[in-house]
Amino acid sequence: MKDVTFSDASGRHFQHNTPLSQPAFAAFCHDRERLYVSFCCLEASPDKVVGNVRKHDGPMWEADSVEFFVAPDPVVTPGEFRQVIVSVSGAVYDARDGAAGKWAPSIEAKTTIGDRFWAAETALPLGELGLNAVTPGTTLRINVNRSRQVPDLKEIGGWQFVDGRNDNVSTFAQLVLE
Repeated sequence: MKDVTFSDASGRHFQHNTPLSQPAFAAFCHDRERLYVSFCCLEASPDKVVGNVRKHDGPMWEADSVEFFVAPDPVVTPGEFRQVIVSVSGAVYDARDGAAGKWAPSIEAKTTIGDRFWAAETALPLGELGLNAVTPGTTLRINVNRSRQVPDLKEIGGWQFVDGRNDNVSTFAQLVLE
């Protein structure tokens, strides 16, 4: 995957009903061809992360994973969204409107486990979102989540976590591309 600088990217701390015991961060940026999403998940027990899901479109929620939702044009197509989940093992789940198999983007994903964290980086072609040309001010609706499956320390956190319905486009935050 080519190098992208996230210093000017939009980033936000995950939230849950209470703060996560191990915070996570997400950053978004783009170039003319791709939307890049980077995650850093702090982890006190990196040797205990659960990376047992390795199959494409497998049950990523059973592993330590990060997830983002994108609604490419919420005005024209309300309720329509794309979902990408990346497990700590680097496996990818991709879905359109909550259904795997309806969307098969050529997404790149890489993960790494460090001393006190694990991280994931993704690159998604903008054309896969129906965005063939991005102009300043293009707005996407987004949501991000982290699933932590470390034994005896399981927790799920999200940016816009609403009654367990993290796929509700009306609650997604706005991401304005410049």
